[in-house]
Amino acid sequence: MSLLEKIKPKFWDHQDVGAGPQIRLFNFRRKWKLMVLLSSVLALTPLITMTWIDYRITRGAIEAEALQRTGRIVSGAWRTVSFFLSERRTALEFIAKDNPLNELLNTGRLETLIKNLNRGIGGFVDLGILNTSGRMVAYTGPYNLKGANLCRRECYTEVLKRGVYFSNPAQVKGQRRQVVIGIKYPVLGGSFFILRATIDSRPIVQLLDQLDAGRKGDAFIVNQRGHLATPSRLYGRVHDRIPLPVPPEKISEA
Repeated sequence: MSLLEKIKPKFWDHQDVGAGPQIRLFNFRRKWKLMVLLSSVLALTPLITMTWIDYRITRGAIEAEALQRTGRIVSGAWRTVSFFLSERRTALEFIAKDNPLNELLNTGRLETLIKNLNRGIGGFVDLGILNTSGRMVAYTGPYNLKGANLCRRECYTEVLKRGVYFSNPAQVKGQRRQVVIGIKYPVLGGSFFILRATIDSRPIVQLLDQLDAGRKGDAFIVNQRGHLATPSRLYGRVHDRIPLPVPPEKISEA
């Protein structure tokens, strides 16, 4: 005996030949189907409803937890990198405030200052002074920048607008990843000078690598065009474009 025959009711094949035109009243097969269908609907509707509600609640809780964890990682990364850059910005502001301009124009003084900076917080590659027209009037470092006119460089133009500038870590090509920092400092007579420094960005990459992003997590920096400024575990190397939307830049005045 098959399984279907075991569960099939005995009246399944019954037909009352004496019912005449009222045969529908004695159609037990049809009545049984309606009762099974109605019972199934009554039994499954609450179950399906509760399953759907539980799915939505569980999904919302998982998404909220994931967003909260991502928010903590992003916030931690922002604070870490921000502190790293702010520490070096503060050091440059102290140098500009503590040293008269005529001393900063002395290459020997700049060499002493960058040595002290590297003994203290480290990471400085070069140090230079730009005049109001964007010319490098004093410089110490591995690059031949003394006398160079940087008036068209982003560092000079952005410092004039904001008072301070940080480049992204991937801006210097053909060399190790570096960050250019520039600060505008006023002098007597309404003039100003720009103290410009280049720092090694490898510590920033190391700081991002140390974040607790999990085995499948990733922390990286992108520029406004969506290109990687630091290596990414999921999206490639520096200068690669990520397939994610980049939020608009928030400009803050110094």
